[in-house]
Amino acid sequence: MKKIFTLLSTAILISGGAFAQWCTPTASPTTMNSYASSSPVITNVTFNTINRTTTSNNKELYVNTGVGTTVAQNTTHAFAMTWTKDIPVCPEQNIRVWIDWNIDGDFTDVGELVYTLSNTILAGTGGPITIPATATPGLTRMRVAMKMVPACGHTIPDPCAPSEPVGWHGEIEDYDLTVTTATGINEINGVTNLNAYHNDEGLQLNYFLTSGANVQLDIYNVYGQKVNTFASQQQNAGEQKMTIANSALGNAGVYIAALTIDGKTITKKFVMIK
Repeated sequence: MKKIFTLLSTAILISGGAFAQWCTPTASPTTMNSYASSSPVITNVTFNTINRTTTSNNKELYVNTGVGTTVAQNTTHAFAMTWTKDIPVCPEQNIRVWIDWNIDGDFTDVGELVYTLSNTILAGTGGPITIPATATPGLTRMRVAMKMVPACGHTIPDPCAPSEPVGWHGEIEDYDLTVTTATGINEINGVTNLNAYHNDEGLQLNYFLTSGANVQLDIYNVYGQKVNTFASQQQNAGEQKMTIANSALGNAGVYIAALTIDGKTITKKFVMIK
């Protein structure tokens, strides 16, 4: 029998913000990432409501995408990204993600390097990113970088992409994040008493709606990939119960349940073991 243990808390999405000035990544030589048709690039970034896909033909060192999302203090959201590899030259990559939590125009403060994966031969990765309770409310920036490894003659990724002898072989993408103050669960369309627990049937989610709402339940794995949408419906006011069978979740591991109610999302992270 599989068992599920709840690990982590609540997330709510709302709005807010104002820009700082961040460095524009530059590199030398100016060939940057266009050294060959096989030069590696980022092909997808997913974070909260962000889901941006580009083709392997877009070989740019740096892209300010203009794509954004809204997150609240003290919430956790699934992050995922994919990229291409130059298998003949250097298939290994280093991945870095920074977020300017205090909106001071740089990514160098403690805690602003939010995701690291080194010397990977994978073509994708992902995991949860938590918005600190101390994050400054407003419009800030997330910078995502993918780059060939030092064993292939490259330096460790830096958010401002300093010059190096062979150029930056990879890509950097910027995304806008609007950070809002933490909101209590009772403020989300009258949602109260959210609980998650396990019995022989599977994962159980119970909550109470004080008024009718559009409700959707999605489950994500630790790589930020959606396992399935288990509910998408209008629900009446009152006590609500959802059950997700163990067989629908699949293998043991870490998962994130995202319950979206009238466009605002509450998340619960849980571990399922056999």
